[in-house]
Amino acid sequence: MMKYFLIILSVLFIDSLFAQTQRGGYCGCKSADHYVSKDKMIRKDIYAITKKDSSNIIVSIINPTKDTLFLFSSYLYPQFYGSKHLHKVNIRAHIYNVSFLSIIPHLFVKYADNITGDPIMGQNQVVYDFIKLPPNSKQDISINVSVLTERVKENNNVSEDYDVKKLHKYTKDIPTKYRMANLLKSKLHKQFEFAIYQSVNLLCDQMSFYTNEYAFDQQSKAFKILTVPFQLNAAVQNKK
Repeated sequence: MMKYFLIILSVLFIDSLFAQTQRGGYCGCKSADHYVSKDKMIRKDIYAITKKDSSNIIVSIINPTKDTLFLFSSYLYPQFYGSKHLHKVNIRAHIYNVSFLSIIPHLFVKYADNITGDPIMGQNQVVYDFIKLPPNSKQDISINVSVLTERVKENNNVSEDYDVKKLHKYTKDIPTKYRMANLLKSKLHKQFEFAIYQSVNLLCDQMSFYTNEYAFDQQSKAFKILTVPFQLNAAVQNKK
């Protein structure tokens, strides 16, 4: 009996590891893909450049500083690209953000056993994860345009923009409402938002989530926003 119990336990453990791999690991902090020679850098502070191929927008985030920085990467998966929680509009400022900033009340340090409901707003469905950007490094992020714009015709497909830094671990309601905004036909200035952290030591310490809540909360909001303008080609903008 004990033998069968151990076999079942092993299978469940392997399944759990596989599920977490599929959803992105907690604080994997993998290092950036490339290094860049200093003579090819065009700025002294962290920056990004974009290019397009036939189906993707490729964002290259470059760290020319002497510090190791951390790119919040929990939402950098195709299953999240079209989410109404990441697509945010500021009509007064004429800005359409595809925002990969931390939505603090809905980020955790441990996965739930089952994936249920809306993954971004679900309980324990998204965990903190980062890409480490050492000095003179570059990380390429490929964002599929079709996936990014697949929900553009749906009702309530975007949210009104809000300041995520005003949220905290126990915020029950996100202070926003959802609306329909046709990204492809609008004249809003389009940009990606990325969260860049200088330190993630507490965010990558599971115990701090429970035992050092104030410091954890402060660090979760201590990011710089890197904005990266992007454009869609005419064929996509005229898509029906």
